[in-house]
Amino acid sequence: MKDVLVRLLLICFRVFPVKHNRIFFISYYGQQYGCNPKYISEFIRKKDKEGRFELIWGFTRSMNEVPVHPKIKKVKLFSLSAIYAIATSKIIITNYRMPTYFVKRENQYYIQTWHSSLRLKQVEQDAEEFLPAGYLKMARRDSNHTDLILSGSQFSSETIKRAFWYEGEIFEHGMPRNDLLLSRQNTKKKETMLRLGLSEGQKVVLYAPTFRKELSPEIYALDFLRLKYALKKRYSGEWVVLARLHPHLLPFSSSILGEYQVKDVTAYPDIQELLNISDFLITDYSSLMFDYMVTKKPCFLFVPDAEQYQLKERSLYFKLDQLPFPAAGDMRHLLIQIDQFDDQLYQKKIKDFTTSIGSFDEGIANEKLYERIEKICFESKRRELDEAV
Repeated sequence: MKDVLVRLLLICFRVFPVKHNRIFFISYYGQQYGCNPKYISEFIRKKDKEGRFELIWGFTRSMNEVPVHPKIKKVKLFSLSAIYAIATSKIIITNYRMPTYFVKRENQYYIQTWHSSLRLKQVEQDAEEFLPAGYLKMARRDSNHTDLILSGSQFSSETIKRAFWYEGEIFEHGMPRNDLLLSRQNTKKKETMLRLGLSEGQKVVLYAPTFRKELSPEIYALDFLRLKYALKKRYSGEWVVLARLHPHLLPFSSSILGEYQVKDVTAYPDIQELLNISDFLITDYSSLMFDYMVTKKPCFLFVPDAEQYQLKERSLYFKLDQLPFPAAGDMRHLLIQIDQFDDQLYQKKIKDFTTSIGSFDEGIANEKLYERIEKICFESKRRELDEAV
């Protein structure tokens, strides 16, 4: 009933004109201020010295819980102010599917950034047998509304063409959120380290596993003491372990993280900032591996359930041995791989894999998209004025 009511209100609010300079952002259905939409809005805010754009974010959480720059307006999703903002924004930008209540106006422009530069797990139509019918219906509808989809690689572009029920334009300039990882003047690292209470000299290993339907804590459990010892032996220095778990795993966090000196950063709002400070990443089937790949730092896969995962959860686009990242099925092999890690060979594998997928990430995604957004907003306004004259 809520979706129906919101849809009716969106239609009613069409009596108000679309504001040519208004952009509405939403990330993960309004649950966070992050991912590609965050980096796009932050770039626009900093680049737009004259204040030409009006930036509005929609959240499901309390407005006090989401710290954003004062120049960015926050609205509570499903409120009248949010519905009005959606109905009157020239551009709508999201990283996920818009809910079924969304009704795009003829002179609006919808940018779908998606939430990964490349995927290991099959998605959308490629994973149709694993996805709920309701989601598939919403996804098809959302693709029909979409005017532009961002792509991180040629491989991703081909996936979009095949599996996203989409025949429109694909913006092939990389992921805006990866610009941070490719930045040469990276001041954000010191800020993040300070925010987490870490000293500048510490080395960081991030453990960020993905979610499984069957919540078995033993699948995620690492021996963090032995891990820290292996990293210190291989690379020297003082190592700190950060663990970012899926929200569904929070009830099991104590059994996964144990009583070791592990810093739980599950609640940290921006995973990209965590990747940015990390010297070493351990994940499993998460697309984070491909974001982190642009840093060329060591990434290892801990996959004790590799065969079962593909049978029960999702098929994969790549076999694990096709990836440049070392994969281990148990703790013993993970420690051996760390000890025997050959960085020169790893760099070659990264280069070969990046070439094979046709990566678009060069650190200029935000700049390129900003240029497009300027044209969408202000050229259309000029056309309207010319027609009025």
